Amino acid sequence: RMDRLIPRTDGQLRPGDLVLEIDGALVAGEAELERLLARRRPGEPARLLIRRRGEFMHETVRLHAWRSAPEPRR
Repeated sequence: RMDRLIPRTDGQLRPGDLVLEIDGALVAGEAELERLLARRRPGEPARLLIRRRGEFMHETVRLHAWRSAPEPRR
């Protein structure tokens, strides 16, 4: 589902990663993740707090274009 929910990054994220924060803003669910990322432009960096296989880590990623346009929220 990660491919559908977020724009492509420079390879720092892996399937199964759970994004907890974006630049210090708490990600409370899929809608919040989409909202926070939709504010950014391709090429812009974002500092993420993620949980990968039970470990917490920070990753700085550079966003690319969406793989497919997200569906508008109603």
